[in-house]
Amino acid sequence: MTSRFHGVFTLTVLGCAGAMAFIALVQESAVLAIIYLAVSMVALLSLFYLFCGKCACREDSCAMVLPAKISKLLPERKGDSYTFWDLFFVVLFLVILAMFPQYWLWKHKALFIFYWLLFMVAHTEITFIVCKRCENTRCPINKRMGRRKSIKNPRS
Repeated sequence: MTSRFHGVFTLTVLGCAGAMAFIALVQESAVLAIIYLAVSMVALLSLFYLFCGKCACREDSCAMVLPAKISKLLPERKGDSYTFWDLFFVVLFLVILAMFPQYWLWKHKALFIFYWLLFMVAHTEITFIVCKRCENTRCPINKRMGRRKSIKNPRS
């Protein structure tokens, strides 16, 4: 199977996890569910800007496809490598996305379990397939995996 299959599959699985969270929240309050959607949209756009905006693969070889396309619509990022603050805010927004709905998911145990099963599937896909096939040598994960070959940023 191709890298794109695994990237798109991972996004689909994460989207299903987000749907589980939305279902748990909407059962509590429609306003809360709308707040969750707004927070999720801001966090996702921020992730696409902060991380995908500097990715050397986003022009033609992004396995996840959609984040690369969206990041091209956002303001252009300067610089090639990720800064401490880029990575800090990427982690912060990932934690917000994952943790925001936990209280309400916990009230619906089946949704809570399904949510975390989906996250584990996505994490496994990303760790063992998507990242290993990714050519973004600027990424700290790829650097830890020993990839040193430089990829030129077409926008630099």
